[in-house]
Amino acid sequence: MHLTVNHTMQNDFARKTALRTSGLLRAFWILPCCALSIFWMTAAAQGQPAAAVQDSTGQPQNAPPPATQRTGYIVKVPLPLFGDRDAEVIQQIRRIAQVSADAEVLRPVVVLQFESSGLPQQAAGDQTQDVRGSQFERCLSLARYLTDREAAALRPVAYLPQSVVGHAVLPVLACQEIFARPGVQLGNASADTAAEPTILAAYRDIVSRGRTNIPWAVVEAMLLPNIELRRISVTDSPGTQVVSLAEANRLQDEGKVSEFHETIWNGAGPSLLSAEQMRSWLWIAPTVQSLADLTSNLGVDGSLRSIQQLPREWRARSIKIDGSLDQQLVNQLLRSIRSSVDQSDINLLVFQMQSASSDLQQAERLASAIADLRDQVYTVGLIENSLSGPISLIPVACNEAILIGPSTMGPDTSPSAQSALSDVQLRALDDLASRIQRPFPLLTVLADRTALVSSYVHQGSGQTSIFSQAQIQNRVDRQAWVPKQRVAGGTTIQPEVAMEYGLINSVEETSQLALSRLGLSELPEPMRSSWIDATINLITAQPWIARLLLMNGMMALMVELGSPGISLGGLVAGLCFLGYFWIEALNGNVEMLEMLLFLGGIFVLAHELFVLPGFGIFGVTGLMMIFLSLVLAAQTFVWPTSSAELNTVSSTLFWIALIGLGGMIGLVFFHQKLEQLPMFRWLSLQPGGTESIEEVQQREVMTHYEHLAGQLGLTTTRLNPSGKAQFGDDLVSVVGCDGMIEAGSQVRVVEVRGNLIIVEEYQ
Repeated sequence: MHLTVNHTMQNDFARKTALRTSGLLRAFWILPCCALSIFWMTAAAQGQPAAAVQDSTGQPQNAPPPATQRTGYIVKVPLPLFGDRDAEVIQQIRRIAQVSADAEVLRPVVVLQFESSGLPQQAAGDQTQDVRGSQFERCLSLARYLTDREAAALRPVAYLPQSVVGHAVLPVLACQEIFARPGVQLGNASADTAAEPTILAAYRDIVSRGRTNIPWAVVEAMLLPNIELRRISVTDSPGTQVVSLAEANRLQDEGKVSEFHETIWNGAGPSLLSAEQMRSWLWIAPTVQSLADLTSNLGVDGSLRSIQQLPREWRARSIKIDGSLDQQLVNQLLRSIRSSVDQSDINLLVFQMQSASSDLQQAERLASAIADLRDQVYTVGLIENSLSGPISLIPVACNEAILIGPSTMGPDTSPSAQSALSDVQLRALDDLASRIQRPFPLLTVLADRTALVSSYVHQGSGQTSIFSQAQIQNRVDRQAWVPKQRVAGGTTIQPEVAMEYGLINSVEETSQLALSRLGLSELPEPMRSSWIDATINLITAQPWIARLLLMNGMMALMVELGSPGISLGGLVAGLCFLGYFWIEALNGNVEMLEMLLFLGGIFVLAHELFVLPGFGIFGVTGLMMIFLSLVLAAQTFVWPTSSAELNTVSSTLFWIALIGLGGMIGLVFFHQKLEQLPMFRWLSLQPGGTESIEEVQQREVMTHYEHLAGQLGLTTTRLNPSGKAQFGDDLVSVVGCDGMIEAGSQVRVVEVRGNLIIVEEYQ
């Protein structure tokens, strides 16, 4: 509402102001009420979920995909299957079926990725003991659900990135199609428990439901040892069949075998067949190198989605990261993210990665914070521009990392970039890799321009994996690993390699297409900070403010020491020191160590001043503790390990020295007043006050010899120039004024000064 007032009304109002003062005072409460109302209305408007925001077409942001698209989902089946892992997988599949039925989309494809947990960097041909131990009951439960009517609205597909043995074979057989990477093996279903009749019946029941192309004879040979498999041609039957040798002999006796072909399995134990063998007999789909190849073979729209990407009521915010990401910006982002998650209850964060850069320390800080949010908030990293260096750790730390268009990731190849990571940095990267389930070797490539990653093959087991040069050198069994080919290092990481080893999740043409997988039609609204957070960010972003507070605190402390009692100087000094540590704490620099060092230094220094006077071990230790606390409070690390951290230490030492110089200047100006304080007066010699020299001498005299003035006496010793002389009955110490006087000489008292008697030789 806008109010307009003409000049006549304003003049009339001015003339009547004096008469209406009391009325205006009563009306002033309207202004704060209006301000509060506007504030709460704005807050309520900002608190609406992002899912309710509509785009220009009027569609909500969480609209499901059109019914003409076939979507694909991926559900990881952790091996071995035990406990309630089968229930967790079934619950995810049910959720996909429910959402797909509500959205009325085409029959979705559900890819079940059978993979041992904790080995994201493994490639094809992994050791089979890593997936053993699956419980038969759990595997049977999952297999029955996949072949049940409830899952008929889905198209289950098995994807085998590594070998599968044991009873985990059973749910693989329950899928409509089987895709495997080259070199993967499937079989030896009785690796964990012997095949009893009940188990054989369960396997026969699953195979009889017609989901798999693998013949029952092959499945039986996976369960029982000593079953030889032969491929034969049967009379009056097109094609060939794979049967056991016993069955082939029976059919031959009946005259139904027209030709014997090759032996499929020689019966040496339960059968274990490779992906190439099974593909040659068309029992499984073509082998694939990665999830990208699998997606193209399935013909789904876009890349495969996870269960967390199902359309739902998103309360989303976006964060755009562009330019240089320094410590202050990281601190601002962390405060804004924590505030939004705690107050706005958001469940989706989209990070837009533009042409950004950062050092390893700050990128690892933000990536670690994003990793901590994975269970609470679903995070998506959109790599919209090519990234180089540690800044790439930020998007890959998200639940989903997506390359947009021609964007790439790789190391920073500039001469000033990080190289030869320290042990502390490598441990931090390893911990981050385990938390975000990304390949550690490829993370080292992003952070270290000299790191090289290759794929290796184990000579004994045939296992293949990727390692950096530093990793392979630190392995005890490094002699058993043979290098195969270079994977990454020294240049940009190819998108196919990043997809194959799980560094990213997908590659999309546009950000809109990537967001559509989440059911969003447009980018969520940017994350905004409250005015309080904005003010704090403005203060903490200026490094000179903390330095100015520290210098003013030192000067104010000197002023306080120059004025008896607690005055304004002490209050200002306390507030300045409090503000300094508060700013550094918000910047993530101050922890318990810095506070303990500062307070302990003050205590030790006070002990030196008041308990044990002097400047000994306590004084030196207290000053060193205070100095160390100020240095550590200005940086995020304890000991420098890179050139950038060394530059930070140099800058910190310069400012601390400058501030110390300011304190010394203040001490020079106020040292005279410092001596007058009651608590410090005993540290220096005080003047005698208003007493004259004569009064002091008179007060300090213990024996009076004024009566000897002018008297004559004899020296009892030689005066050189002092000695003894006899004056009547008094034998006193005297001092000669005319040089040396021999003993027995007659002398006369010239002057008496307290206890001092001055004589001369008398002629």
